[in-house]
Parts: sequence; structure tokens; C-alpha cells
Amino acid sequence: MPVVLGHELADGTLEGSSIAVTTTAQATEILNNSGGTLLGELERQLLVTKLNQVLASKKGEDLRGALVYGTTTSVRHTLSDADDAVAGSDLFPTDDKSKRLVTLLSSVNLGEVTYLQPGVPFPAQPMADLDGDGIVDMKDNCPTVANPLQQDEDDNRIGDACNVAPLLDCVLNRTPDTFTAFFDYDNPLTFRSIAPGSRNAVASSTAFRDFVQPNEFGAGQQPAFTADFSGAESITWSLEGAAAVANSESTACSGKELAAVSFAPQTALFGTDSVKVGDHVTVRAPNDLASVLSDGEVDIGGDAAVGHVFAGARAVLAANSAVRGTLVTAQTVQALGGAAVMGERREHAVVPVHSIAWWVNFGGATAPVQLAANEARKLDSGTYGDVVVPAGAVLTLAPGRYQFASLSIAASGVLAVEAGSVVVHVASALAHHGETRVDGDAGLVLGYFGDDDGAIDASFRGTLVAPNAAIVLGAVRNSVYTGAFFARSIEVRPTSIVEYEASRW
Repeated sequence: MPVVLGHELADGTLEGSSIAVTTTAQATEILNNSGGTLLGELERQLLVTKLNQVLASKKGEDLRGALVYGTTTSVRHTLSDADDAVAGSDLFPTDDKSKRLVTLLSSVNLGEVTYLQPGVPFPAQPMADLDGDGIVDMKDNCPTVANPLQQDEDDNRIGDACNVAPLLDCVLNRTPDTFTAFFDYDNPLTFRSIAPGSRNAVASSTAFRDFVQPNEFGAGQQPAFTADFSGAESITWSLEGAAAVANSESTACSGKELAAVSFAPQTALFGTDSVKVGDHVTVRAPNDLASVLSDGEVDIGGDAAVGHVFAGARAVLAANSAVRGTLVTAQTVQALGGAAVMGERREHAVVPVHSIAWWVNFGGATAPVQLAANEARKLDSGTYGDVVVPAGAVLTLAPGRYQFASLSIAASGVLAVEAGSVVVHVASALAHHGETRVDGDAGLVLGYFGDDDGAIDASFRGTLVAPNAAIVLGAVRNSVYTGAFFARSIEVRPTSIVEYEASRW
């Protein structure tokens, strides 16, 4: 004692519905679960597991590093999910999730765990030779990567060629001297479990930090975790003998990384201060539901239809609007006649905060780009001053990174993007009143760093991040915005369509 079921915040307060068990009487009440509820049983099993964890640690055993027997789920992962459920920070809770957690925790408490890490999963075609190294898959300690010598330096039954590789995706400047590193991993097998420790460690060059790196790894290259650090530091992730290092000189992020929200699936619209969705607007996604998210208020217009809604303040639903997914708000919901919430509705909930703080050094003065009326010009990547595209003109951007002092496109001007990755950072003003043409194989990231309001009037495809500005979409009626749109505040004008699409590059 004490034992916290849920989450204790840095200031010592408890998050949401978390419970601090400080007395024997409290523990006994939870262990009895006199109400016989599913939540009560989850709290009971979680308390027992945490008490068993304390006993195990006294014997030198790290229970968190074990796998629940017969599964590929670690005790550490199970405890994290159970804490989220008890605290109320799982924004998509279901009875099925709670029942599975109760089953997993019960197995842990019965001692049904193993510290033997799984080897190579049994292949679908045992006698095949997928990697062509002369060793059939059922005997190959790395069936996806050719390794005819079958080297296995650490003798873990998995070939060294199939070790999970740590990767640094990029580093984002949050302020001139603070950074966030985005780490990935690449796993050649379908699953690995590597407990934190000497073979899976994260360290800072200047001070000890308690980083939370993954300990379960799916197939292929996937995002792993983020780590904040100062300009004087470096962060190193060591994994199975390899290392990825992040420092202030590492490859800079494009900004698309900010459009990934861990707690909200497929976020199409995000406003730090607010999001306003106009009348007859549709927010959708090709797969499942898109999310509308704000650390402040969310306002859904009449006859508008959206997916999930997350509001750090109140949510306002106008007449005949529809939330097709979950509605989670830190305050209340004001719903007018005919407004409908088709999924779960949670008021006074804990809504996590998402930061889009971002700083870019634009350097000194540069030459402007002024197109003539009806001119067509192709621009190579680089740094430019004010960029002006008048009526009838077409500005084409080749793949690469650009810095503009400002960007102004007239109502019948065109911004064209060739196939490949195009990243545009605009320092002080954004007024895009014209057309955007994005090649089918292109990916456009537009970062706007001004404080003045920005606008994209007509249809657009790409990722937009404007950490300091209010952005208005849809001055041209029936416009379609495909991608993800993040700003200090977002307004989508009536009759527009917003369709979530993850960044292509």
C-alpha cells in the first residue's frame, strides 16, 4: 500500500475515476466486489495483480515482463489497458474489452504466465522456402530474410537477421530549443515480445527519464513511441544490439507526424481551441469513421454528419446533426431537436490533450516568386520569399521541401503538385483561394506558421498543420477536403465534405 488502480498524475492527483487504495479496509471492499459488477471484478483482479507484482519484485522477478500463457500479450500491456479502463481514459470501452481484461488478469493471478519468449511463429507453408536461402521455413530461424548460415548470436531461437530494428523517423522542433523524436521499428516476423531491459532500453544523454517504449512488436515497419528532449540532449533507443539516436541535428519532421492522434482514430479535423463544422457538412473516412477533435469546444452544424467527436470543453449539436460514432466531452452536450448520437455518449469525461506545437527556422530574406497572369511555372524545392499566383496562373511544385515567406493564390490560380513527397512550410500568411491539383501518387504536407487567419477556399488534398492560426475551409461551396486538417481553430463552411486520408509520404 498504497496501490493506484488507474493513473496518478504528476501532481499527485488521480485521473478520472482512478482509485488510490491506501487502507486494508479499502482493499477488502474491492476484493469482495459485493456488487458483483463487471467493473468491480476488473478492479478486484487488477488490485490482486498489482499486489502480486509487488511480491514478485521482492523476489527479484519482474512480473510485468512475462507473457500471459497461451497469448502474445504481456503482463505490462495488460496492466496498462486495465489501468486505462478503470481511470476512464479508454475512450472506446466495451464489455467485451473488460471481460477480456478480467480473463487475462485472472490468468496472471493464477500464475499462468511465461518468461519464455516466443520464437519464430509456425509458418503457413512449412516446407516452403520463402526467403530462398535453402532452408525450409519450418526449420528456418528467420524465414522472411535470407540467412543461410542461421546466425543466432544471442541464442534466442530467432536468427539475427530477424531482429527487430529500432528506427528514428524524424525530429520535430516544438520550440527553438525543445524537440520531439518520433521512433519507429521494423520487425521481419509477425510478432515479437522484448521486455524493457538491457535488450530494449531508452536513455537520455543528460538525465534519467522514464521512457515508455513498446515491448510488443507487430509485423513490418510501424510507429513505436515519441520522446521529448532539449537541444543539449540526445535520446538513444537500443534494441537487440542495434541503436537509433535522436538529437537536434537529426532529420527534421515534415509536420505530418502531428496529424497522428493516439487516442482518436482517423482524425480529419483538429482544433486546439475549437472546431466548427458548418451546416450540411459531411466528415467521413473510407474505412470506419473519421474523428473530429478539439482541446476546446466542438460545434456541429445543422444536418451535418460526422464520425467520432472528442471535445475538451462542451459539444454543441445543431438540429438534425448526426454523430455516427462515439461522443466524448469534458463538459456537457448541448443537443438541439433531431440531433443524434449513434455510438456511446460520455459527458464529463477525461479527454486527453493533443499538442501541435511546432517551430521552424525560416532564416533570412529571400527572393519572391511573382507569376504573371496566365503564366505556368515549375518551381524546384528550396527557400523563397512571398509567393504570388495570380488569376489564370499555374505554379507546379516538384518533389522536395519548400519554405515560403507567404503564399497567396488568386481565385482562379492553380497550385499543382507533382508525384512524390512535397512539403511546404509557409511563414507568415496563407491565402489559397484557387485550385489545388495533386497528382494521384503525390503527398502534400502544408505547414503554416503565421498568427493571422488562413484560408483554403476550394477542394484540397493533403495534410495541413497550422499551430498558431485559425483556418477556414470551404468558402467555395461543395468543396472536398481530403487528408487531415489541424490548426489552432478550424471552421468548415456549409456544404463541404471532409474525407480523412493518411499522409501518403
